[in-house]
Amino acid sequence: MDSKELRGLSEAYSEVYSPEQIDEVSADLALKASKAADVQRGKMAAAGDKEGAAGKAAQASRLYKAQADRRLGRVTPGKANEELDIFDAILEYLVAEGYAATNKEALAIMSNMSEEWRSEIIESQYARENPEKYEREQAKAKSKKQKAMEDPHTGINSPAFEKFMRQQMGR
Repeated sequence: MDSKELRGLSEAYSEVYSPEQIDEVSADLALKASKAADVQRGKMAAAGDKEGAAGKAAQASRLYKAQADRRLGRVTPGKANEELDIFDAILEYLVAEGYAATNKEALAIMSNMSEEWRSEIIESQYARENPEKYEREQAKAKSKKQKAMEDPHTGINSPAFEKFMRQQMGR
């Protein structure tokens, strides 16, 4: 990565990090800023700055969550966020689930955590905190094809489909 790209990512990160502006940033820009914070976290960790790296990990996590919420439609521009503190939620999860014995160990894990794992933790925490809302969102996310297959009148377990299959099998 050359200096221009790094500067661009850093500027994108700076634009997104301001809490007053976070609701007005696109999901793509939030993702770029999250990746920039993650790059900075890696550099700080390599330089031995564990505290700074943990802070950057928290920022990257917050920004990643913000872009995920935008893509899933959980946050609308201008609306106040009523979100859980992602950093604390991940920290608590790591300790509670036995991945880390102390908060210090959890911070070390967080500084090297993949975005996929971070996202899974956030998703599970969201489901635990808002079960009904999570269920509704999951139901909305089902594809039309999946809904058609589950339909009791025309789906894969319906009498009409069973009749069709018997005809196809020549019975």
